[in-house]
Amino acid sequence: MSYTSFNLTQSAVSVYSEYISGDAGLCGKFTTNGGKLLVYFGGSGSANSNHLPVGANLLFNGEVVASAQSNPVGSSRRPFMPVMVSHVPKSKLTNFAIDLLPGTRADVNDVFSLTVMEIQG
Repeated sequence: MSYTSFNLTQSAVSVYSEYISGDAGLCGKFTTNGGKLLVYFGGSGSANSNHLPVGANLLFNGEVVASAQSNPVGSSRRPFMPVMVSHVPKSKLTNFAIDLLPGTRADVNDVFSLTVMEIQG
C-alpha cells in the first residue's frame, strides 16, 4: 500500500461534485487545469445474492482509478465504503464512468457520489 502526502498550504483550484441516481447514466465529464486530483467516490447498490459483495469501479478516460465495495452481509441493498484517492489525469478533459462490479445492481433507490478536487501544484 502506498500513501501520498499533500502540502496543506496548497489551495484547491477547482472542485467538481456530482450525485448520480442509480437509474441514470453512470457517466459524465469534467475539465481540469492539468493538476493533481483528490477523488472521493462512494455509492450504494444491491446484489443478486446476499452473499456477494456490492460495489463499483470508477474509471477516468477508461482507466480504473478507484474501487469501492462492501462486504457480503445479510441484506442485498447496502452502501459501499467510500474511498479517496489521488490521481494525475493524462488529459485536461476527463470522461468518467461508474462500472458496477459483477453481481451488483443499481436502481432509483441507489445514489453515487463523486467529488474531484484539483490541487494547485
